Amino acid sequence: MDDTDMTAAEFRAARDRGTPTRVVTSRSEFEAGSRASEARFEVYEDRAGGFRFRLRASDGQVLATSGRYATKAEYL
Repeated sequence: MDDTDMTAAEFRAARDRGTPTRVVTSRSEFEAGSRASEARFEVYEDRAGGFRFRLRASDGQVLATSGRYATKAEYL
């Protein structure tokens, strides 16, 4: 499992270790964070065949990851 497929427990453990984590509550918040930090928005297919999106900082660090969507159209 990589950092883009975190469970809630893994997210809490990363947060407790001091690893930067952030939950965004809306797509507009996600996109605003992307513009503010010069990060990029990525859509990808996970191992189970669903789709997710993530916000990756200019240095490559994953800043935020979405939940799973069955199709790309679901999150739009």
